Amino acid sequence: MKIIWVNHASFIFEHKKVRLICDPWLSGTSFNEGWHLLANTKFKIKDFSKITHIWISHEHPDHFSPATFKNIPKEYLNNITVLYQFTEDKKVLNFFQRLGFKTIEILPKVPFIISDDLTLRSDKFGAEDSWLKIDTKDFSLVNMNDCPIREKVDLCKLKRDIGKVDLLLTQFSYANWCGNKSQKTLREKEAKIYLKQMLSQIEFLNPSTVIPFASYIYFCHEENFYHNDSINKVSEIYKIITNKTNTECNVLYPGDFWDIGKPYNSLKAIAKYEKNYNSLNEAILKKSRKIPINDLINSANIYKHNLKKKNWIFPLKILKFFGYLRATKIYLTDHKKSLFFSFCTGISLKNFPRNDSDIQLSSESLLYCLNYLWGVGTLAINARFTTSDNGSIRYFYRNFALSAENNAGRYFPKDYIAKLIFKVFNKFKF
Repeated sequence: MKIIWVNHASFIFEHKKVRLICDPWLSGTSFNEGWHLLANTKFKIKDFSKITHIWISHEHPDHFSPATFKNIPKEYLNNITVLYQFTEDKKVLNFFQRLGFKTIEILPKVPFIISDDLTLRSDKFGAEDSWLKIDTKDFSLVNMNDCPIREKVDLCKLKRDIGKVDLLLTQFSYANWCGNKSQKTLREKEAKIYLKQMLSQIEFLNPSTVIPFASYIYFCHEENFYHNDSINKVSEIYKIITNKTNTECNVLYPGDFWDIGKPYNSLKAIAKYEKNYNSLNEAILKKSRKIPINDLINSANIYKHNLKKKNWIFPLKILKFFGYLRATKIYLTDHKKSLFFSFCTGISLKNFPRNDSDIQLSSESLLYCLNYLWGVGTLAINARFTTSDNGSIRYFYRNFALSAENNAGRYFPKDYIAKLIFKVFNKFKF
């Protein structure tokens, strides 16, 4: 058995004739040019010729990278089976089927036998994240990816569900908006939360080995670069796990491999990552395109029209009287203009002070939220915005919450009513 490191949250589990790759994102940016891989990937598209299975944990583009899969040569597809969690909309599986892949939907907690000596189990945690348990006769690993399992009740349930764990792979740093540039203490607090999460998982699951992963990125846009100031670096994580637990910590760099059960030295990989961290100030940062105001207005009109086609908007309009769904006040940083936006009425230009806005962002980021159902979720992760002292970010997210629900295959009121209303007002809280 062998672990071959690809990058970020991607690795290959090799066992006999099975070569299972998890969440391959090989190159380029992610989350609307908000993230970049910390290190270059050595795994190439041609290397998919040796892959037998692909497992995708969830739909976020640093785990489910459409550009990667579209580039895989057609002649490889017959030998690759894509595995994905059960979902209502089947969107991810349908994507792979259109490309020509074989697909299998993994039912929650139901063992799936890949070969005589290899079984998988998976389950969803939260809205879309999912963990993966791999069992062989003599070894077991858990790929936690982005599952924020940190509370005692959730950790106890996970331990009951998965049983023995020899190897744990889990996230070690924050990956979302954590305050404005001046609010470094928020990022420091968030970094500590992820450190505590990792240590709690080690304590409850008691693995013999931990591989820190799913945090090998940096915020790569001039609007969010300051978010790198408090990230947990893997060198620090290695020291803490080594000094505070009885668990071995293995750090792998792209192209490295570990023969499971054999001694492994992490120092070379750590040194390479340190070099990557130290070179971030020399990185060429992404910049925003300035989108004409009329293009934003047109996209907002299309946005509201599409919502009205798929949802019954009238009951939600009524809720404006209770103060839940007022129009959000937006300041466009590149245009230096202010506007109101409502999912019911679209965009109207207004004149108010910048610091009275609910959110400050570029016209490019606003356009992304209008053009893609997942846009508001992307914005929360790529951190390409600033909040204001006299506004409330919750109103911005409430005006985009319905499109986020639609992106998950849920429509108002077709699928549910009370549940959706609850999520509209509580899904995005900072």
